[in-house]
Amino acid sequence: MDKIGDIRRAYFEERCPFKEIVRTLSVSRATVRKSSGTRDRVSSMSVHPAPPKLGDWVEVLTEILETEDGLPRRERRSTQRLFEELRGSRL
Repeated sequence: MDKIGDIRRAYFEERCPFKEIVRTLSVSRATVRKSSGTRDRVSSMSVHPAPPKLGDWVEVLTEILETEDGLPRRERRSTQRLFEELRGSRL
């Protein structure tokens, strides 16, 4: 990630040509070309976040964990036990 920042800084702020960036940073021309594509490039992760894998179970798990938060450690359910309970209630 630091290399991308260095490439973009050299290209946009210092106005260095691709050839000079390739030489000084030891990266390929393709990398420089991709990294300097647009000035306000946004990560694809922030544009389209993946849906949570837990999906509908997030609310149920949150309730369970909040109720068990006050219990002593030995009385809390393990991760495996929570999984088995959710799996059983799903079927």
